[in-house]
Amino acid sequence: SPRKRPVLSMQIALVIHDYLPDHLGGSELHTHQLAQEWQRRGHRVTVWCTERDTRRPEGDLLRREFEGVPVRELIHQREYAQLCESYAPRVQPRVFAALLAEERPDLVHFHHFAHWGAECAVLARRSGAAVVATLHDYFALCQAATLLKRDRSLCDDWREPTCTDCLEYLPTPLEPAESGHPDEKLLYRLRLVRAGRTRRDLFRRALEQVHELVSPSAYLRARYLEVGLGRPERFSVLRTGYPGPAAAARPIPRDRPLRVGYCGGIYPSKGVHVLVEAATRVAPGLVEVEVHGALDWFKDYVAELRSLAGDAAVRFQGPYDPHRVDEILQRFDLLVVPSIWYENMPITINEAFRNAVPVLTSDHGGMAEAVEEGRGGGRFRAGSARHLAERLTELARDRSILERWAAARPPVQSLGECADGLERIYARALASARAAREGAQP
Repeated sequence: SPRKRPVLSMQIALVIHDYLPDHLGGSELHTHQLAQEWQRRGHRVTVWCTERDTRRPEGDLLRREFEGVPVRELIHQREYAQLCESYAPRVQPRVFAALLAEERPDLVHFHHFAHWGAECAVLARRSGAAVVATLHDYFALCQAATLLKRDRSLCDDWREPTCTDCLEYLPTPLEPAESGHPDEKLLYRLRLVRAGRTRRDLFRRALEQVHELVSPSAYLRARYLEVGLGRPERFSVLRTGYPGPAAAARPIPRDRPLRVGYCGGIYPSKGVHVLVEAATRVAPGLVEVEVHGALDWFKDYVAELRSLAGDAAVRFQGPYDPHRVDEILQRFDLLVVPSIWYENMPITINEAFRNAVPVLTSDHGGMAEAVEEGRGGGRFRAGSARHLAERLTELARDRSILERWAAARPPVQSLGECADGLERIYARALASARAAREGAQP
């Protein structure tokens, strides 16, 4: 049996929603870097991902390669006839089961369940493989994955699946007998609540099938455990690792505007609007802002940002090659991470630390966990452009603060160190899967 091979010769499937080169989010980059690291260590790896393409049939499977990594790309339409298809899709589990039968992975490592569905964790466990999942966001708790409502406010009801704001945009047709009912709005609301509870129950059962859970932050782990998703003894915190050398701290010139940068996704939960508005509140000539990220995915939001910026010193630089991230970061005097959601552990924070670039970040979620005031960076009140502008003004006028922050930055875990930690987690998952196959209690 291929599952009796030694750990040093595993067949690994890395499962994620989106993937490179068209998607450059933190989880996508981390998954790709891990795939390459596993190849270097002698493992056989494939990435199983999804892609929306309305020109191809739902369920089509494309086989491609990216930078030496074999990729299996499942086509989906993201056009749901029913709300339930957003978390319990019809086609994807069938394709997933076929991939399991064809490739017979020793270990399946989920990096996201979106567009695959919760059932795939059950299928992976049933195949006899070891199953690991890294939770990069709150998708198992929230359809939006961010615990943000559509008005950009934080959800207060996520502990119980009764907050349905993230479900209301999905089709939830009433039954014929319900249409025209005097309490039609109430019936619709009850349907959404039932769907939210069903969704939460599906993910609870799915995560019970995972041998080992991983979170890059203690904050996110605590939120899942708070609602009973995951067992503490099988839920590890493991920081993401980063390739590349650490740069030396450098002086910041005083004879020009402070160069403030942002790198990442450009959509509302990332809070780019908070940074842009803050730039408009700072006195002219003190700072200049560079925004790096794709501008064509959320065009309405980008138009909002351009309008908000007005004549302020804000430049939208467009997409960037992740291989050039060091070159881009080293142009900055300061990186701002302004996410308004409880972001888990943005990779740009640690990439900035590795490049000796200080970080100013929102003061909640995994961001606050990553950046201790004075040790590599500082914080501002999440969502407050006014407070961010005050901090930018302070730093622009006294750049010695930034130099002290950079000199005191925390060490950054390497990709190899992260992989070492994952191999230990993989070993526990493999032992549990082996015990289950032999009829013992995992």
